[in-house]
This record gives sequence, structure tokens and C-alpha cells, in this order.
Amino acid sequence: MGNLNLPVVLYGAGSRAAFEKKQAELYGLNPACFVDADVRKQGGVCCGLPVLSLKQVKGKYGEFYVYLTPGWEKHREIFDCLIEQGIKQERILNYSEMEKCLGCEELDSSLYAYSSSLISCCRSNDSMKESEVFWKNNDWDMEGAVLEYISMKDRLIRSIKNEEVCRCTGCSNIKNEMRPVRKTAKLLALSIEQLCQLSCVYCVYKNEESIFYAKANDRHFVRDFDYKRFIEILDRRELLSYDAVILLTGGEITISPRVDEILDAVQEYRLQVLTNAVIYNERIAELTARPGSCVNISVDAGTRQTYKLVKGVDAFDKVWTNIKKYKGCGVTVFVKYVFLEENSNEADVMGFIHEAVKAGVNGNDTIMISADYYRKVYCTQEQMRLMAKMLSIAEQNEISWYIVQTFKPDEKAEILRLKSEMN
Repeated sequence: MGNLNLPVVLYGAGSRAAFEKKQAELYGLNPACFVDADVRKQGGVCCGLPVLSLKQVKGKYGEFYVYLTPGWEKHREIFDCLIEQGIKQERILNYSEMEKCLGCEELDSSLYAYSSSLISCCRSNDSMKESEVFWKNNDWDMEGAVLEYISMKDRLIRSIKNEEVCRCTGCSNIKNEMRPVRKTAKLLALSIEQLCQLSCVYCVYKNEESIFYAKANDRHFVRDFDYKRFIEILDRRELLSYDAVILLTGGEITISPRVDEILDAVQEYRLQVLTNAVIYNERIAELTARPGSCVNISVDAGTRQTYKLVKGVDAFDKVWTNIKKYKGCGVTVFVKYVFLEENSNEADVMGFIHEAVKAGVNGNDTIMISADYYRKVYCTQEQMRLMAKMLSIAEQNEISWYIVQTFKPDEKAEILRLKSEMN
């Protein structure tokens, strides 16, 4: 997240205090103390921090940010109380007006930015319509493009809320849930659009139906894209949440001639860096070793032969060595396996888990499974069995797992059913 220039105090030294203190720290916050209206708690210590009254906090810090620790159902009451006592609304970090309505969490809280386009989401929906391209022009006015993008995005959100037919109609991401009235991005997916040294069989830059395909041979605009100014515009317009994560995607950053410039532009935020890990980068290790940051590495194989088949390069051992180096620096890693015809076998599934454990992947890390984004057919029963097995073995090794939103709802349900039978 961006640097906050004032102290952060946690409001509420109650039952959720320890959990929310940890969450705040994961967001990159460094809480100074708790504040609580209960006089019996004032003067004490909670989770290693002093508990003060609001008056004491005002006297000690003057201006400060407030992070609310109780559940969201109590936020409005606390918010009103803080406003009455002179706390500015913009100083209350995690308060949002809430409403129950149809919507999409990804659309509400994510921004997907490319050098030549701004899109609604990073996947095709369940009706297999392509994500909407909100803006595309190589000769862009950056600030004007951002404002137009947000305006068009808001119109799409309203269409979903009002049950109007739109590009997102039929997508399983649309749910009737409590969601914030004011939309700020918790995720900024920022494409570096740098072709990499691998040749993955599923690469979007090789797929003629992809919106990325034409860019592979027309990359002049990438040299001129001002990453720092783009983020400054979002910050100034208050379009990024206090806990925003910047995802660096869309190519291999470690071989980009602009790698240092890009990292300089995003260094104040929590980062998720997508890399193939063929090259180890010390600066990336330094920035992603911070709380709430990570590297995301798609390995997609458990044997050298399959890695070369899927990735086009013999770098299997080098990649796992570099994953171990990132782990040695305290980096949280997300290790991904895209299930394909080439790697859906017992040897690769077991080899992948074995190499992950050997590289130091542990309970702080995550194994991710995914389907090919551009596949034309459903996963086979055997593939789903292998996916379930991978997740089950990961769990046995106390490694977290995550199923990427590239599966149909019934596929995900079947994977989880098979996994439950294995446990």
C-alpha cells in the first residue's frame, strides 16, 4: 500500500483485536496503539499495544488514521461516533457504506490496466463472452482515459445491480451480497507487457482470439507508458483502497529493460509479482518479503521433461532453485499448476508436490491449481481427480491451496467432492 504519513490506531480492543491487528499488519500498516471507549480497558495492554482513550490519542498524535477492528455490522455506529468527535471521514481507513445488491466483487474492487487498454476483468465469463475493453488507443490522454474507464465501469456495475442485460449477464461471479457502496480498488493488475523467454503452450500472446495477440508484434507504446504517473492519477482520484495490492503481470518482469523503473513506481505498495522464476531478482525478493506481498510462479510440471514440453525451455531445476532462494529471503510464494493434457498425470502431480516441499514451500505459501484460460472443453474426470489429489497432498503437508476462477462451478464442486473423499 502507499505510505501513510500519520500514525494508525486500532479502534476496539475486543474479541477481534488480535485477528484485525494481524490483518492490518498484512496490509502494511504499523499500528501504534488501540483506542477503546471502555474505561476498564484504557491504560491496559492489548496484543502488545497500549490501550488509550480517544482523548489521549488526540493529545498524543493530533492527526491519525483509524482502523476499525469490530465486525462490519458495527462499523456504522462507530463511524458516526468518531465523526461526532471530530475524526475526519477520510481518516477512517476501513469504513464503507454497505448495501445488499447484485454485483461482482471482482468488478467492484479490481482495476485491470494495460498500456493500450483498460478492461473490466481478467477472464471470460461463464457465457464465454470476452471481457469488455473499456478503452483502447495508443495516443491516449492518460487521466482522461482513467476517468472514462471508471465512468464506464460504474455504468456496468449499475446495469448488473438493476438486472439489465449486459456483457456480464450469466456470469457466476454475479451474486446478491453485501457490498460497499463506494468502489475502490483493492487490486490493481498492472500489465508490464514484456514478452518472456519461455514459450508456454497456453500463452495468451500466442492465441489469435486473445485481446493480447496483436500486441506481440506492436510494442512501441510499452516504452512510453508512464507507470508512476498512472498510479499517481489513481491515488489522487482516491481510486485505490488503503490496502490495495499491485499485481505485476502480463509478461516476464525480470528481463524487462524497465524493471527498475517499474519497481520504483510500485515500491510503496503491497505487491504480487508474477514471474516464471527462470531469473532470480534480488530487488523483487526485497520488495515481496514485506507483509502482504508475494511472488506468483506458474511451474505447471513436476518433471523436467514435462516442464520443457509445456514451457518450451529446459529450466525446471533452475526455477525450483530460485523458488528456494525466494523462500530463503522470507518471501511468500504462490506456486501455480495449470492443468493441461501434457501435465495431467501422476508423475507430474507427485513430482510437483515433492519439489515444492523440497524448495521450502510451507504453510505461509499457497499451491494454486488452474485450468487453461482459453480451453474449449471441460476438464476430464481424471484431471479433476489429479487436481483433488494435489490439493489433498498439499493439505497433508500443511500447505494452503487455492482453486483459480478458471473452472466452471460444477467442475470446482467436483474437485472439492473428490478431495473430501481422499481425506
